[in-house]
Amino acid sequence: MAEAPRDDGPRDDGQGRFVFAAFAELSLGLVGVFLGWWLGPSPHNHIPRWWDLGGLSEGLILGSCIGAVLAAGILAASRFPLSGLRELNQSMELRFREFLSQMSYVQLGVLSMAAGLGEEILFRGWLQQGLIRVLDAHADPLLIALALVLASFLFGLAHPISPLYILLATVMGVFLGGIYLLTGNLLCAIVAHAVYDAVILWKWKRDMEIENAMGEPK
Repeated sequence: MAEAPRDDGPRDDGQGRFVFAAFAELSLGLVGVFLGWWLGPSPHNHIPRWWDLGGLSEGLILGSCIGAVLAAGILAASRFPLSGLRELNQSMELRFREFLSQMSYVQLGVLSMAAGLGEEILFRGWLQQGLIRVLDAHADPLLIALALVLASFLFGLAHPISPLYILLATVMGVFLGGIYLLTGNLLCAIVAHAVYDAVILWKWKRDMEIENAMGEPK
């Protein structure tokens, strides 16, 4: 990093970052699958098979709608000085500015899908369901809620960007886990997570491009 990069340096570096980030996110899903095979329960039992058109449609359509609504809600709330959301949104844009500049919209979409798949398999498909089984909570709503909150809190801790971000990630985990519990369809949570991430990342990248075009970077 001591010397100036060549013209193709950022593209190569961006490609490396893209591959690493996608691999890291998908690896979480592999960890969830392995833990499910080793300890149970198996996450893929609640993912519709390719011939289950009803389950696939529910997961894709309902998940897309929920993810879009969640992203729209967060973006709308960040426009108002409420509980530091605006400051958090701006700090996140700055934090990921270099990364976003190296990624295309397609790459950001792929990373969002990888995050939705990997993180939901691990945290909802395995951890949340595993806590329900450990607590023997299948017939007890309070214990199910406890398992939901515990899994969501651990999900929040896995995003240690700031205390507020941990809180927001925990709340997001409760929403995604609740969707999974209500539908019994892990694909709903996977798609909702992926759509949410994609909308947020595309919005940040678009804001950055507009600022650069106006010559007013933050």
